[in-house]
Amino acid sequence: MHLLARDQTELAALFGSQTGDEIYKFGRCGWHEGPGGIRVLSDAPSWMAGAVLDKIPLGDHVGFLLEPLEVHQGDTRDLLTFEQVKGLTSGHPA
Repeated sequence: MHLLARDQTELAALFGSQTGDEIYKFGRCGWHEGPGGIRVLSDAPSWMAGAVLDKIPLGDHVGFLLEPLEVHQGDTRDLLTFEQVKGLTSGHPA
């Protein structure tokens, strides 16, 4: 899970509006290997890696209950909010 800064709307659009079926998203941004080999976005001010404890059906989505494994908290004063990205078109239909 990544928290992005207010000025990172392009990165949010890459992961929210593009589908991995058509492009390799990690080839278009900086990343490094995190705990358990997961990909961590290098430019994300804060992130958390977690083990999946449960998957919960939520209509057209699935929620994940995570046990935190590693947390990196950077500057969280000016984060990107839902209000700023709610107009993005999703990569897959809901």
